[in-house]
Amino acid sequence: MSLRRVMAVTVKELRHILRDRATLFLVVFTPTLLLIVLAYMVTADVQHVPLAVLDLDQSPSSRSFVEQITIGEDLDLYEFVRDYDEIESLLMEGRIKAALILPPGFERDLLAMRGMPMQVVIDGTEPQSGGYALEHISRRAEQFGAEALTKQFQARGMPLQSLQPIDLRIRTWYNPNLKASVDLVPGLLSIALGIPGMSVALTLARERELGTLEQLLATPIGRSELILGKILP
Repeated sequence: MSLRRVMAVTVKELRHILRDRATLFLVVFTPTLLLIVLAYMVTADVQHVPLAVLDLDQSPSSRSFVEQITIGEDLDLYEFVRDYDEIESLLMEGRIKAALILPPGFERDLLAMRGMPMQVVIDGTEPQSGGYALEHISRRAEQFGAEALTKQFQARGMPLQSLQPIDLRIRTWYNPNLKASVDLVPGLLSIALGIPGMSVALTLARERELGTLEQLLATPIGRSELILGKILP
């Protein structure tokens, strides 16, 4: 294999790519556009899920809990409703994806350390958003309950070590926010990098259609040198 002949084919292909706008777009811009489009189209990140709240307890604890679960970009408080009929109407119209019902006695049971009674209604027509809302509310409920229990222990003068015997700290090194797009991009690179390889096949097909492939094969350039010279650019 002659490096000189490979470089000759490489220079020829570079000139052709710069001269032909279609090939230039295919080689340079198509992989980038494909990577960006697929990364955001296939992503599973869910944010700003509309939530309705039926607060039948109307206590400081229930209001504090609603405020805690709607902080941030995960759940958006759509509105406070008065009864179940409003929840059904909002779900049927598609204006909310989940609803939270806090029954009477929510604060009483919480302070008595009997648990946190609540009901979550989700829209089954879009299970991804509904499941995300359910998971988010459950996680925030556990955190809210642990904080309330900590305050109860402190008020009674009991050591917190009896409440939390295990100090568990979780650290995510790669992709700490657990965004799906960050996880998908490395896998999509293999798809995007296949575009230049496809452009090589198209150039060979064009060479055969125009009759220039036979002229190239009639020169001292070998087949491996021709293929390598077309792949390098």
